Amino acid sequence: MRSKNILLIGASGGIGTKLATMFTQDNLILHYHNHNPNKPGYSVAADIADYGAVESMVKDILDRFERIDVLINASGISIDGFVHKFSPEAWRKVVEVNLIGSFNVIRAVLPSMRANHYGRIITLSSVVFQRPMMGTSAYSASKAALVGLTRTVAIENASMGITCNCVALGYYDAGILYQIPPEAREEIRGAIPQKRFGEIEEIYRTIQYIIDTEYLTGQVISVNGGLYMS
Repeated sequence: MRSKNILLIGASGGIGTKLATMFTQDNLILHYHNHNPNKPGYSVAADIADYGAVESMVKDILDRFERIDVLINASGISIDGFVHKFSPEAWRKVVEVNLIGSFNVIRAVLPSMRANHYGRIITLSSVVFQRPMMGTSAYSASKAALVGLTRTVAIENASMGITCNCVALGYYDAGILYQIPPEAREEIRGAIPQKRFGEIEEIYRTIQYIIDTEYLTGQVISVNGGLYMS
């Protein structure tokens, strides 16, 4: 098996920074916006909410690597507030990064993947869209919308050797978890049937399973320690 060219969006975030250390057998392309992750791999910068910037970034990657085999959308922000007091500008910002940013990158990489008749598109969603918490309307709505985007992209590209799936994450020992006050974190830990937060390597192993499984597409895989089951 040849090594894959993997584009990791959000490589400077809490989860992305740790994921960036795990794809040691592949060519890793690390996207960041403001903070270079300074990890092994080729780094590219872009505001993913700006389609022109994303298109330019993808062109640069293709000029250097010729193809993008795997896209991992791991970028995301959370701004909390009750809806009746939420700043419309802040709400829009969350949606622009989490949803529109993911669309922009998927849109930019698809022509190359379709030409190569191969691609794996993996977007990180969240248990919060399945089990909302007060104050998370923007984050929850953006992560829920990613599911509809994923399933549509999956059926549009199923005949082209491209799969598109979501991983709905629970609470992991990184990133946005540490925006939550310590007392609330302990309450969340107690509500998880496994009574622990997830490890980033568990996300990595799930991503590898998706990459390796050609017949898996249009799915939401919940990796959350049993916090939400339907």
